[in-house]
Amino acid sequence: MDRVIEIVTLMMKQLIYQGEINYSQKSMAESLVQLGYHLDEIEMAFKFLHNIANSFNNLTEPMTNFAQIRNGFRVFSSSEQEKLSLAFQDEILRIANNKLLTNEEIENIIAEAMLIETAEVGLKELDLILHKLIKDEERLLMINPQSVSLSKVPVFLIN
Repeated sequence: MDRVIEIVTLMMKQLIYQGEINYSQKSMAESLVQLGYHLDEIEMAFKFLHNIANSFNNLTEPMTNFAQIRNGFRVFSSSEQEKLSLAFQDEILRIANNKLLTNEEIENIIAEAMLIETAEVGLKELDLILHKLIKDEERLLMINPQSVSLSKVPVFLIN
């Protein structure tokens, strides 16, 4: 199987560097045989690529409803990892794991953070974004107990 992956990698590199594959399947197979690959490995690689292409063609509509995502994980892109501090990322994951915000709200928060014109976005900025996007103070208090200003929290004095 490793050799099949090597073949797929070679084909994908050619596609990436040249923008297209200018060879027929037959001529590409001949080139791969000359490189020492076996015909059964080459055939499996072509089938693998064909299956991937078919799976993309079978998508009838893009998935835009975040509620459809059930047991997935949010992975930060490389640009998000670079821009968002580890504390910000940890807090977003904590919020997501505790289901305190919807997936759409989390994506909106990350999008807002990426628009901030600083090198790194931390917890201070997250607090500002949460206040901007979440208008319900009770939800804000559940998400981040420190985020609601003390002047707005009712004070009960017991004698």
